[in-house]
Amino acid sequence: MAEAINLNAVPAPESWKNSLCEYAVETEGPLAGMRQLIVVESAPGVWQSEFGKFAYSQDFGLEKRRHEPA
Repeated sequence: MAEAINLNAVPAPESWKNSLCEYAVETEGPLAGMRQLIVVESAPGVWQSEFGKFAYSQDFGLEKRRHEPA
């Protein structure tokens, strides 16, 4: 289980804390203290978070996306 968590976890800088506040923190079990970002594939090999604030790819890892003003 620890190996699976390690292979599927992505570190994020502490400075992203406010941007991550919309994502729930696990409180129990082996994922306690971790936030889980739900992602969907938006392009081949590129995954985007449910709120569109983050994207992940093997080439660049986890990236914070800038939002255009409405």
